[in-house]
Parts: sequence; structure tokens; C-alpha cells
Amino acid sequence: MEIKKEKAPRKKKLTKQQKLQNQQKNSALAEPSVPKGDIEVVIMTNLGKIRLDLFKDRDPTTVNNFVQYVKAGYYNNTIFHRIVDGFIIQGGAYDIKFNEKPPLFEPIKNTSDKGLKNTIGTIAMARKPTWANSATSHFFINLSNNRYLYSSIYEDGD
Repeated sequence: MEIKKEKAPRKKKLTKQQKLQNQQKNSALAEPSVPKGDIEVVIMTNLGKIRLDLFKDRDPTTVNNFVQYVKAGYYNNTIFHRIVDGFIIQGGAYDIKFNEKPPLFEPIKNTSDKGLKNTIGTIAMARKPTWANSATSHFFINLSNNRYLYSSIYEDGD
């Protein structure tokens, strides 16, 4: 896993007609724009790359925690140990021999008061169910909108 800011490759100049043709062809394929974060992390897996955009201004505690593990090389040769289709993929805890790795840093404070949600494609730090301020190296990527993972729901008694 590495922190990376990728530069866009240089493109050759197109004629006006080529630009118009490309716009027409791509308009049907256009995806909504995805905001770019302050920090880009690329996870290299045996099945390809996963690119993460991290927004330090939205949650500096969580982003700083994740980035310090990346910079320390902690996630190198680790696996996604929990993969639940339509729910999450979770990593950051086990090496390739399925040995649990001890955390390098102290757990961070629960930052659910920031109002961020566990929506599809977002990354979050995993915590122990009985201890809100327990996030260390474990992280998960949401494969769906996981509303019931919002801690504010439980705090409200629902």
C-alpha cells in the first residue's frame, strides 16, 4: 500500500471533430464526478488496485491514523480477512499467513460525531463492538450503504 498522487498522462491534441465525437460517445458513459481527497492511497492487491481518496479536513484523526499505518509499511503483506458480498471488505489486521498483527499505535477516539456515513465506496476504521474508542489498524470498505453501522443510531437508542 502506498500514498500516491498520480499525475494525468499527457494527451495528444485532438481536432475539433474528434473532440465532438468523443464528447458524444462519452456522454452516454459519463459517471458522476467523484470528489478528490487531500491524500490518495493506492492498495495493491493480487486482483488489481484500489484507489482511496482520503479527506483530512473532514476527519483528521481517522485520516492521520490510517496514513501513519501506511507510512510505517504496516499494511504491506496483509490480507483482506473479511469479505462479505454486498456488505464490506475488511483488512489491516492479518498477514498473509493469517497471523494477527499487533497495532503500532494507540487506539483513536471515535469520530462518529463528524457526521460521516458508511455509504457505498467509503472507508472506515473498524472498532471493537464493546469499545467505541478502539480503532487501530483495522479498516473496512463499504460495499453498500450500511446505515446500521452509524454509531449515532445506537446512541439515540434505536
